Amino acid sequence: SNTRNLPVLLVATYRRDDVPRRHPLRTLAAELTRRGAVAIPLDRLGPGEVAELLGALLASPPPPEVIASVVERSDGNPLFVEELAAALAEDPGAPMPPQLRDAVIGRVEHMPDEAAAVLRACAVGGRQVEHDLLAAVLDPLAPLDLDQALRASVEHGLLVADQRTGTYRFRHALLHEAVLDEILPGELVRLHGAYASALAERQADRGAGDEGWARLAHHWAAAADYDAALGAAVRAGRAAEAAVAMPEAHRYLEWSVRLWDRAADPEAAATCDRGTLLAQAADAASRGGAVVRALTLVD
Repeated sequence: SNTRNLPVLLVATYRRDDVPRRHPLRTLAAELTRRGAVAIPLDRLGPGEVAELLGALLASPPPPEVIASVVERSDGNPLFVEELAAALAEDPGAPMPPQLRDAVIGRVEHMPDEAAAVLRACAVGGRQVEHDLLAAVLDPLAPLDLDQALRASVEHGLLVADQRTGTYRFRHALLHEAVLDEILPGELVRLHGAYASALAERQADRGAGDEGWARLAHHWAAAADYDAALGAAVRAGRAAEAAVAMPEAHRYLEWSVRLWDRAADPEAAATCDRGTLLAQAADAASRGGAVVRALTLVD
């Protein structure tokens, strides 16, 4: 405030996502803005900008699948783009580099144990999870304890709460990925089973379209209940077909075919024999434009 009439330009930067809500810097930034400082928020990079940055980092334009993977996993964060560039140049599905993973997961390690457990449960639900669904999955946990654990995650910049939709979303895709990697195998199966049970009860009460059935199939498969997963995947495919969403119908019915051999009683789960399921998948593939795959399924 004492340099307004002097030829001085002072530029300061900080990463808002890394500053908790109650951090003194937030108060300072607001006070400086009130006194005449100009705040210039920098948005995340768009897909085209990520592609341009990758081309500069790798000295040549990367394949489209590499660009798509980096765009999805980095959320347009330039630091994440740089860290992922070399790791994903050869394999778009490669795990994140250990150095980046340690940096991303570092803030989670400072969370209280109960809050960290709730965060892991959120991660199993997906990048975004509904509050009522999370409460059903963590049923033994008292509502006030759940709220306190979620508030800690929000204040630490790990989750973003949306009052309009009643959901919590991981601030970064890589944070979601890193938290998932921290979950023990037994804990992972148990949480997927809890989500599947809660979603199955919701399906019975409300009904659902293909995305709801596909979500249920995902959790049943991860919980190793392949009969339930097969049944839900078939229903997802038929719901998508009824909505004339043929590429989605093809994807779900192909998934059902892959689940067939893992189910104990597949005909009962799918309510049809394998030949009928293959024919339905081939038909959906053909109508969705995947003619070569349709012929393979027919063969």
